[in-house]
Amino acid sequence: MSSNQDFVDKLFGLSSKIAQKSYDIADITAHSVVQSLDSIKDKIFDGSDADIFQPETVASSSGIFSSILPGINIVEPLKENWMYGLSISATTMLILWKWNRLLVQPDHVPQQKNMCVLIFGDMNDSIIRSEVMDLYRRRFTVFVCSEHSDSFKKFEEETDFIHPINPNSASDLTYFTEFISQTASPQNKLASVLFMPNLSYQPTGELSVNTMEHELRSNVLVYYNILLKLLPHLPGPDIQLLLFNPSLTYNLNVAHHSTELFISGFITSIFRSLQNYKTLDVSMINLGLFQVRGQLSNYKYINSSGSDIAVSLHAPVYKMIMTHNGNLLQKFVEYLCTCGGKAQIFYLGKFSFLSSLPFARRLIKSQIIFVRYFEWTTKLLKNNFDILYLKLQR
Repeated sequence: MSSNQDFVDKLFGLSSKIAQKSYDIADITAHSVVQSLDSIKDKIFDGSDADIFQPETVASSSGIFSSILPGINIVEPLKENWMYGLSISATTMLILWKWNRLLVQPDHVPQQKNMCVLIFGDMNDSIIRSEVMDLYRRRFTVFVCSEHSDSFKKFEEETDFIHPINPNSASDLTYFTEFISQTASPQNKLASVLFMPNLSYQPTGELSVNTMEHELRSNVLVYYNILLKLLPHLPGPDIQLLLFNPSLTYNLNVAHHSTELFISGFITSIFRSLQNYKTLDVSMINLGLFQVRGQLSNYKYINSSGSDIAVSLHAPVYKMIMTHNGNLLQKFVEYLCTCGGKAQIFYLGKFSFLSSLPFARRLIKSQIIFVRYFEWTTKLLKNNFDILYLKLQR
């Protein structure tokens, strides 16, 4: 609550500064106009001592417009401040003209900034690997914490764009904390922490207890333990944490095996627990269906297509990270969109939001049937038109 209050105070302080700057600009503009008119007064009036601001020499603004707009004299007390009003109006128009530029996000991290992200996840997962590649392409320094980090270190030529962290290595964790604590210019800034359990790996059939225990440990428990250890060393007080929840099959009640239900439940529990940390800004992202290079990447046993991962996952996640680390206006928009940090649950991917609604299974099945029927009808009509076109050509 205190951080939100500090942000509002900063925002109103910025508004006060803008208003003061506008008044200063208006004052400078008014004096410049008066001085310019004084300098040319002699040329206009042949060196006479007439005051160009007296009504005998120059008609007042109310006198000019009174014949056109009856009742204009009611603004007579404001005629001396017309230049201030004009200058403030021009300044306001300039601010509004540049308003959108303050909200636009760059396509990548500016070169003068060193921003890094910490990802808890396994690069063997196609969705996680795709997200890592996208963040690297956008000029983030990417740290990946995984039990398989040693396999990345063996292939440095192929994975030199990431900094692997072994959760069991004290030296790797120390290197990361020292990296984000450097005070050299430009300073390394931790932009976001991404908590990503396996999102596209779903083994078929029933799992043994040992296998299920390994899945839960490697997907959630190891990462959560390291996150709690790192929290005291992370630069606060407003660290963004994005929790990725593979909740689609849980919401639809079509989970292929119990591990999917456990992992989704664990992520939801962690989300609610970490919201009590004042140094964290926690958001949970419920995931739907995604396609990587035209092929369904997760929940392959669901007979449907997915949304493009670049548009439905990469772009929104990047925008969330940059908005959280943006200027005051961008942070204020984020504050409004999340209702002051109270609405921190998001839905990305096909069927992600639809699956959270009542009667979701029926709605999704109806949509799948409709899409299939539409595609079949379109294909049939296209074939008939092609045949008709060939006959006409003959």
